[in-house]
Amino acid sequence: MIPLVRLIATDLDGTLLGPDDRISERTLAALAAARLAGVHVVAATGRSHHTAVPLIGPSGHIDVAICSNGATVYDVVGDRVEEQHPVTPEAAAGMFAAIGERVPGASFGWESVEGFGWAPGFLDAEPEVGATIRAVAGEAGPKGAEGVALLKVFVAHSAITHDALLAAVAAALPPGLTVTHSGARSVEITAEGVDKAAALARVCARFGIGADEVIAFGDNQNDLAMLRWAGRGVAMDNAHPAVLAEFSERAGHHADDGVAIAIELLLAAALEAGS
Repeated sequence: MIPLVRLIATDLDGTLLGPDDRISERTLAALAAARLAGVHVVAATGRSHHTAVPLIGPSGHIDVAICSNGATVYDVVGDRVEEQHPVTPEAAAGMFAAIGERVPGASFGWESVEGFGWAPGFLDAEPEVGATIRAVAGEAGPKGAEGVALLKVFVAHSAITHDALLAAVAAALPPGLTVTHSGARSVEITAEGVDKAAALARVCARFGIGADEVIAFGDNQNDLAMLRWAGRGVAMDNAHPAVLAEFSERAGHHADDGVAIAIELLLAAALEAGS
């Protein structure tokens, strides 16, 4: 057993996954070694479980996937949704109205309990996320979100992107909702109190693991709450400036197996301490 670390929590894009959106052989070996040492491994991502699980399930070394920035918790081993925490239809209606009024030109896509949808203009404003949504949703096309339980809402804008869009949406967002950024052109909204940290805390409670026994890896602003909650929060070398500014402990670049190397060092230190 690794002293003081009983669970590894890791973001996917820009962290555990390489630039090819795959888990490298070296990373797979490191995860296997951690599991052999008795350490739980939890993925925590902004991706939906529809797109995250196919990437991590075949590894066989990840117990749980926290998806949609904490709105869904997925049992990878049992292949089932354990929790979902949607935005209420009432809160969603107020959000669409407020952002539409205060951020003219904004367009929306969403993940619901039933699947995905988007409003006119979203696919043009956010082609990368839009392509992923459309690949999962098929050719359903634009549709309304009225009365639908939304797990996560994407807000895109053709002229305002990244941190500037985050600031604009945050200023327009009604109380009771959470907005963050995962590196795409768009920003992401979930229900109040729904983030990776809150979901990870519940997962750890089920395992009987405290925050001081957790090491977490991340690269973007939607990882900040999780990195703060964990006993050890580790920023990737390729992380967003806000993450690098707050967390001095670093892992290498995601293109260079940064998480794998950090796990290898962790295991080596545990072995030396136990010898």
